[in-house]
Amino acid sequence: YRPVKFKRGDEMDKLLEYLRKFINIIIGSAEKKIALYLVTGGVSVIVASLNTDWLQILLMLVVKGLNKEATVTEGESSIVGCFFGLVLVILGVWFYFKTNTQKKKKIVARIQHSSIEVVDFSNIKEESDTEVKRYIINQLEEMTYLSEIGLMRSIAIQNRNVNRLLDSFHQLDSCPSRIDYYGLAHIPFTILLGYQIADKVNVKFHEWDQNKSKWLAIWDNPTSYPKLILDINKVQKPREVEEVIIKVGMTYPIEDNHLDGLGLRDCDTYYLHLENPRRNHIVSLKQLQDYKKEFRDLLDRINQTYPNLKKIHLFYSGQMSFAYCIGSAFSSRMDYQVLSYNFVGRGYPKYNWVLPLKKAHENIEPKVTGEVVRKDV
Repeated sequence: YRPVKFKRGDEMDKLLEYLRKFINIIIGSAEKKIALYLVTGGVSVIVASLNTDWLQILLMLVVKGLNKEATVTEGESSIVGCFFGLVLVILGVWFYFKTNTQKKKKIVARIQHSSIEVVDFSNIKEESDTEVKRYIINQLEEMTYLSEIGLMRSIAIQNRNVNRLLDSFHQLDSCPSRIDYYGLAHIPFTILLGYQIADKVNVKFHEWDQNKSKWLAIWDNPTSYPKLILDINKVQKPREVEEVIIKVGMTYPIEDNHLDGLGLRDCDTYYLHLENPRRNHIVSLKQLQDYKKEFRDLLDRINQTYPNLKKIHLFYSGQMSFAYCIGSAFSSRMDYQVLSYNFVGRGYPKYNWVLPLKKAHENIEPKVTGEVVRKDV
């Protein structure tokens, strides 16, 4: 394979993020400074005007009322000064509350995830009432040629962005109210992402439509959708089982011979699938939620069945949105070690690399299971 060079894109993204925060701080403080300057200036004018003898002012006003020819220049100037100062104070107070009581924009964390091919993220429609914080996980260069080094670099890129996102949940001024996920990445990376972020916040999924060349959001539509089917093949006694296989076939069926060459022939298998697997099968948010619950129920069933279980081998064929949901369904406290496999279609074995699911702060060691397949990872 050809060695992959380290990129400086992440460092530049981080520098731009710091610059953006600095600009926001300056802009935010300027509004308060303007209000402060108005109030301070108004008070100063009023104080300066108070140097005039107010009794003299009142007497001169009375005299002016009795005799139109009387001059009250000093009193009038003091009154004008006080009035002008009061106007400045009122204007400063109004400006402060006007700029600080406006509806605060909700923060949305946008994950732009790509590792398979170049994807256009420029035509995403912006929402006027949101402030978007971008997390760009670009693993394209690292995955040009399959190698463990490239996989580890890809994981490092993903972990940095995940840690930044997780840190934002502990900051009141930058905590996102929602995650927008735009992804066209290898299945293990997407499942890993869902596992690492878990259910910290609501996620709005967007799928790339290759026919229309644009992103389509998955809404909570009242559209009907097919039910999942569970096939079970047990070949061992439950107490002897240390490893099981979970297959999830949504886009294409996952045949048993697809797993040849992985040394998993004697494992119990749980196959969750659609009766007629097809592309673009996800049609609603409720469908994702229901499918995720069924998957979580399957994990609970497996945990109860095998008291000595140590590993789960996961094989998935489907869209990015449910891959993320599958990852978020796993629990580091309740479930055992999970290994997520990548399907390549050509070469042997057909699943040519595997990724253990671990949190972003943990050491993740991917493995290449078979021969290197150039330009087909």
